[in-house]
Amino acid sequence: KAKEKQGKSGAFTGKIVKVFSPKSNSVVILNFHEDYKKALTAVVESKNFSKFPKLTELKGKTVLVTGKFDTFKGAPQINLKTPDQLKVIK
Repeated sequence: KAKEKQGKSGAFTGKIVKVFSPKSNSVVILNFHEDYKKALTAVVESKNFSKFPKLTELKGKTVLVTGKFDTFKGAPQINLKTPDQLKVIK
C-alpha cells in the first residue's frame, strides 16, 4: 500500500528488525522486515545523522514514522529529516 502513497505524507507503525548502514556510510536504513524488499523502510541520510544519535538502539523497538512516502529502486521508504518524524511507542 505504501507504493500507492508515493509523494504523499502519511504515517506507519512497525517494529524495527534491523538497523543497516552500507559501507559507504551515506545512510542508515531502518528495516521493518528481514527482507527489506517486503516492507517499507525509514532512511536517515548522513547529513542528518547528528539529529538521530541513537539509531542503533532502535532495533527491536516499535516506532511511529511520519513523513513523505518515496521510493528507492522500487522499494517504498520515508526519508527522516527531523527527530519528530520518529517516535518510539511504549
